[in-house]
Amino acid sequence: MHFQNLKIGARLGLAFAAVLALTAILTLVGAMRLQQVVDATADMDSAISKTRLADRWLASTRINRALTETRLRAADAQDLERINAKMKANSADINAVGDELDKLVASATGKKLFAEALARRTIEIWEGNPYKDEILNWLKDHNYKLRFSTGPTTETHLYSRADFTNS
Repeated sequence: MHFQNLKIGARLGLAFAAVLALTAILTLVGAMRLQQVVDATADMDSAISKTRLADRWLASTRINRALTETRLRAADAQDLERINAKMKANSADINAVGDELDKLVASATGKKLFAEALARRTIEIWEGNPYKDEILNWLKDHNYKLRFSTGPTTETHLYSRADFTNS
């Protein structure tokens, strides 16, 4: 039986069924594409979130570096306490951001790079440093745990967030 031999009603019915099938196919393809857009948006949101956290981590680290220099120039005990309070709050923020980033990094390469960045957050204090005791006391006052190691020629005190966490 040929299409031309069908009655007009049957031909119109088949044509309508074909249009309906095409509409259903286009709807499915459109829905799948929209899901891909949703997934891409979620990936972008995650990447932007990680980037913003990394930027905040870097900025807070730079602020602490500047506060460390400011601390050495403190005019009096009250000024020193104010700077110490800012550094303590900033260090807590750095650690919180680091913990958040640690949860968000999923790839092996990302975890490796993040571990390298954490390992670089190290303070080395040589035995002959005239401010050694003051620095060690400050680290202890801010609940940092210390790891001791030997340097090239003398004892070196190391603090690294990769080895332990700020309590």
